Amino acid sequence: MVQFLIRSRWDFSQRVHFPWKDEITEVAQAFNEMARQVQSMLDEQRAFASNTSHELRTPLTAIRLRTEALRYDTLDHTTARQYIEEIDDEIAHLSNLVQELILLSRFEAGRAEVGHEEIDLIRMASSLVHEFTPLAQAKHIDLTLVEPATSVQLTANMNHLTMVFRNLLDNALKYTPDGGSVTWTIQVDAHEVVHTIQDTGQGIPADALAHLFERFYRVNKARSRDIPGTGLGLAIVKTIVDLYHGRITIESAGVQKGTMVHLSWPYQPIQEELAPPDN
Repeated sequence: MVQFLIRSRWDFSQRVHFPWKDEITEVAQAFNEMARQVQSMLDEQRAFASNTSHELRTPLTAIRLRTEALRYDTLDHTTARQYIEEIDDEIAHLSNLVQELILLSRFEAGRAEVGHEEIDLIRMASSLVHEFTPLAQAKHIDLTLVEPATSVQLTANMNHLTMVFRNLLDNALKYTPDGGSVTWTIQVDAHEVVHTIQDTGQGIPADALAHLFERFYRVNKARSRDIPGTGLGLAIVKTIVDLYHGRITIESAGVQKGTMVHLSWPYQPIQEELAPPDN
């Protein structure tokens, strides 16, 4: 098998063919499956490198063009100030992109561990809604949190948990037009906490739903240029949810028909220690 790879110049798209059926054929089939998986991984890495290069190049080009214009000191004060603000925005975008790339690579390399902090979920959710209230008010969006009747204590990493729901709320508010609504509903079942985040936003075409958790994927790239983001948020969300053995799905009836996110997070009620009986 190794000689075959050497002759094919380590091209994992090549396959071993045997005309007869015996133990060697089974080995060849296993080898072909391994080669397919390796080739798929290599293709994904190449696509990731290409996408990363493009995402880094775009803001860098914008920064270079504006700094060149500023260097010659021929711009009026208003335009120069605008260019400086745009450069600042592009630098912030680059910083966020690099941080999210590092975070995603840590998760995918298996260097992130499940957290064991005891977290008051309702308190965390209320804090996040409070954090996003100014953005919602600026767009006249009705942002609502529907809480369960009982308190919920989860065991997780607080940064992981807030990162998931901050990304989901940010997406819902960004893609919901003025005057719309975003509702976050939390329900508790026997072994999981079920979150539903429903908005009245732009919606998602059916052919895009299967790609939403891919790195750098954006539904409408032409329209997305005006909406800030790195295209990594949902990929990070999915990676964290998988780390905790949760489930996440996204539904939409179509363009301009809103979006609904369903997220199930494993839940084991934390047992309070009983005080010893009085003697």
